[in-house]
Amino acid sequence: MATDTHGVSVETTGRIATIRLDGPTPGNLLSVAAMTALLDAARGLATDPHLSAVVLAGRADVFTLGFNLADGDRLAGLTLAERREALAVGPR
Repeated sequence: MATDTHGVSVETTGRIATIRLDGPTPGNLLSVAAMTALLDAARGLATDPHLSAVVLAGRADVFTLGFNLADGDRLAGLTLAERREALAVGPR
């Protein structure tokens, strides 16, 4: 099984699932959509009784340089409550 959403792909082989970060940006930056996809993937795998391990991997050149600050421009038009909700997937 393999799925890909916003540069976050999930592939399951036997009892091992691999979540791979492979976004389109230099530095493999994470957008809010990519972080949401990563969180959704982790939540989906957390309840799978057939898995023994989950591997988190990045691209060969870089794992990730973190949050894509350009996404901040998209958040500028949101209310404070909407920004908090959008960024709730980020660092804690």
